[in-house]
Amino acid sequence: MGKDDISLIKHALEDAPFGVVILDYQSKLTWLNDVIENYVGVSSDELIGRSRMTLPPEFEWLFNPEKRFFLPATPNRRPRWLKAINRTLHLPQATACVHYYMDISAEQQIRQERDELNGALEEVSLRDPLTGLPNRRALLHLLEPLVARSRRYHNALSVVRINVGNITVLAQKLGPAAADQIITAISQSLRDQTRWADHIGRIGYGELLMVLPETDETAARSLAKKLIKHIDETETHAAVDQHRNKVELHVGSATWVSGDDAKRLIRKAEHELLAHTVADLSSTGSA
Repeated sequence: MGKDDISLIKHALEDAPFGVVILDYQSKLTWLNDVIENYVGVSSDELIGRSRMTLPPEFEWLFNPEKRFFLPATPNRRPRWLKAINRTLHLPQATACVHYYMDISAEQQIRQERDELNGALEEVSLRDPLTGLPNRRALLHLLEPLVARSRRYHNALSVVRINVGNITVLAQKLGPAAADQIITAISQSLRDQTRWADHIGRIGYGELLMVLPETDETAARSLAKKLIKHIDETETHAAVDQHRNKVELHVGSATWVSGDDAKRLIRKAEHELLAHTVADLSSTGSA
């Protein structure tokens, strides 16, 4: 290789859009390009011939860089995220180590924004927009480990489904906004009456689900009746009462038994709710 070839290679490395650092066999800095000067914020003359032992800790990345790392700001440089690729060259007369550095700050910014957006979407996807309560997906996430715990330790676990049976009719009579107010008021009333360990969420237009850890069948039914009575005695129906309409609440509960998973437990509560709804309608028709 002639001098012209060596000169061409040197100019190519100097003009490279990424940083290049060359260390000799004693791990001393023998060459670096202008990009590295820009990264470190000091002249190459202050670095060439120096080793990690003769430079401050802030220059450690020139000798032993991590694959991806953050370079904080100093008075002479802006902050950057860098990606490093290390290569060892075994030449006939010497061994050298070459580090290549690429500025990935823009990529890292996009990655951070993506993670923040995903976090926001995840939060939105787990919350009911009307009530702010957990939605069906979130409740399943909450319920699955509780079911696993009951399966392992045989802890009591129950769920209660509460349905506003005539919410569609009320929405038609009073308008969607009034129906939303009814759902929100009932949700808040239930939330105020639950224990700290309980969970409540919205799983349908007029349907709420309560997850009750450490609660057996008898206690679940008793709590459901108590909550329904509380709702009936509050002023949550103001928007309905003024139009001489009444909210029809139906409830169904289920308690975990061996063989139940989270979805099956919720379905069992739904079946009981439907049975109670049919019974209530039959009773009303008979009257």
